[in-house]
Amino acid sequence: MYVSVDQSELRLRLLVDAQAQVAIPLPGQSPQWNAKEVIVDGHPARALRRGVNAGLWLVVSEGRHQVLLRGSVPRINTLLLPLPLNPHQVTWQAVGWQLLGVDEQGRAAGQLQLQRIEPRSNLVSKELEPSRIPPFLRVERTLQLGLNWQVQTRVSRLSPPDQPVAINLPLLSGEAPIEELPVTGNGAVRVVLPPGISHLSWRSYLEEQEQLTLQTPAEGDWVEVWRLDVSPLWHVEFSGIPKIYPQQPEASYLPEWRPWPGEQVGLKLSRPQGVPGQTLTVDAARLTLAAGARTGDATLHLEARSSQGGKYRIALPAESELLRVVIDGQEQPVQRDGTMVYVPVRPGKQGVELVMRLADGMGLFWKTPALQLETPSVNSRIDVKVPANRWVLFAGGPAMGPAVLFWGVVLIVVGAGFVLGRVGLTPLRSWEWILLGLGLTQGHVVMVLLVVGWLLALGWRRRMNSETHPDLFNLVQVGLVLLTLLALGALCWAVQYGLLGYPDMQIAGNGSSSQLLRWYQDLSPVDFPRAWVVSLPMLVYRLLMLAWSLWLAFALLRWLAWGWEGFASHGLWRHKLRKGKFRFLSAEGEDVEEDSPGR
Repeated sequence: MYVSVDQSELRLRLLVDAQAQVAIPLPGQSPQWNAKEVIVDGHPARALRRGVNAGLWLVVSEGRHQVLLRGSVPRINTLLLPLPLNPHQVTWQAVGWQLLGVDEQGRAAGQLQLQRIEPRSNLVSKELEPSRIPPFLRVERTLQLGLNWQVQTRVSRLSPPDQPVAINLPLLSGEAPIEELPVTGNGAVRVVLPPGISHLSWRSYLEEQEQLTLQTPAEGDWVEVWRLDVSPLWHVEFSGIPKIYPQQPEASYLPEWRPWPGEQVGLKLSRPQGVPGQTLTVDAARLTLAAGARTGDATLHLEARSSQGGKYRIALPAESELLRVVIDGQEQPVQRDGTMVYVPVRPGKQGVELVMRLADGMGLFWKTPALQLETPSVNSRIDVKVPANRWVLFAGGPAMGPAVLFWGVVLIVVGAGFVLGRVGLTPLRSWEWILLGLGLTQGHVVMVLLVVGWLLALGWRRRMNSETHPDLFNLVQVGLVLLTLLALGALCWAVQYGLLGYPDMQIAGNGSSSQLLRWYQDLSPVDFPRAWVVSLPMLVYRLLMLAWSLWLAFALLRWLAWGWEGFASHGLWRHKLRKGKFRFLSAEGEDVEEDSPGR
């Protein structure tokens, strides 16, 4: 394509090669300029048509053709010529004009720009010149500084999209566009927006540098917005105009600048040097154990964050068998060297789970396995699932864990037994009170109070004299009958629960129970915390409760005989006859009449 322009006329000469009859879009058709004459091979063109956005289309036959477009130059200082079909090479000759948009090899990028060498504002003219709103753009640059430096650039229209726009946008120091864009010789990229296109985006590589300056040109048809997305790998010091804070507080904050023409921002970047220390942090560690009679299963779950990839070392018990290793839900093959297991880790957060089988089950004194991590850990937890056939007596480990409260109850029972044995109301000695109380600890405290109150009430009944008023006497008798029924029912329930139920050792603390023991430690060294449990087979508890039940059966016969003697003393029931006389039923079933008390 050959471009010729002077003060009055613009001519575009095209050399077209067509392999078939085809319609081609002609260059230069815009609201600023239209060809007044189109000549094909020396003859006026006949097959012309206006297309979308005032574009002009020409039908050419197969072969080589010369096309000439000619038209007058409008009274403007800048003329934009869109190129809907990019020419292979552009040559030009201009008088009073400068042609922009063509590189040194004669290649154009979608648009040509003619700029008057002497603006018409300096020429004396009394004519009123037509004018349009000049094109205006916004250029947004987002600098992404991480392991690799990149720049995301977006050019958007602020003026109407009905005319083409072409600017030479300066690149940053060390910037190299990834996409194929025309780069001018002065370190700028040619940006062309055809009519109807509102924005253009591209990415660029940016060379790492200690000093970086962002500056807007003093004159230009655009405004700029700068944003900085910098990773923690870099330390940045700012100079120049102040930052702008985001209008949405919930949005992620990126430093932003909106400079005026000629303003600049200086960035001083440095990469902090690493200091010696661990590269992996264990945020949480949980050891879950299910102990059996002869073997046990253990699962170690770690939540870890790593700043670099590598292998994490975990020491397992020598007699344990590693079943599998799961990383982020995927089972992985791992290398084990003796007691050491080397788990592959990657940068970032990950979950690691080791499933193993222990060689020993829960015995009289049982401890959790000895594990050793490569680094200290936080939020360490131990969960022990107690088998149903074990009777937990004691448990210990980290400070925050279960407590067996039953032994505190035993101390209270022993103390109360010594006191009740010295009261003298009942024939029960201290050791009998203690033995009775230990068997009743598996029930509710109300049951214990019923049985103790019943025995004490029978002892107090034996000390009632014959002068007691008949109404009070009869009321006591009725109360003793009801209390006896309740106490005997409580004893029967205690025997049944002791022989058939499970012992209630009142284990509490950190969400623990008799079947699940839980410990927690906030900060742990490389040696993982250990817990221990003292337990007996459930058969021992059953035999002890059987022995207690047999003892209770024989003792209850003695207590009932003793209680009946007290209950029948001074008669079973009193009937008031007349003033000064009353009749009562003796223990032998005889009616006896005596003087009333107080006569």
